[in-house]
Amino acid sequence: MAPRASLPPALSPEQSILSSEIQQITQEEFNSNISKVESTMKALAALKLPKWLKDKIGKFSQEIEAYKRVFEATGEIPKEEALKIHNPKKHARSPSTTTQKPPRKGLGSGTPKGRAHTPPNA
Repeated sequence: MAPRASLPPALSPEQSILSSEIQQITQEEFNSNISKVESTMKALAALKLPKWLKDKIGKFSQEIEAYKRVFEATGEIPKEEALKIHNPKKHARSPSTTTQKPPRKGLGSGTPKGRAHTPPNA
């Protein structure tokens, strides 16, 4: 007997299928996330930790601050970050609707094609 080919692993809905999947968030959500990260870094820096770890926390805090400044200056995030800021239009209008009746199909008699006209009292 020939060995059976194994099936690929099942997909997990919690994980991205493509590594290049771009997440979209609002500017408010992005600012909120950055604020949370900054407060987390301050809390970590206040802990009594080994010097090497405190150095990494400090470096990470500096990177976050630089990233935040770039975003504030440009309003954009580099494409390689796989994150897109979605800015909904502030004055978005709903599509206009008309009150006109659609044109009638058929010509003249008002009788749908394929159906014979029957008088109401028949």
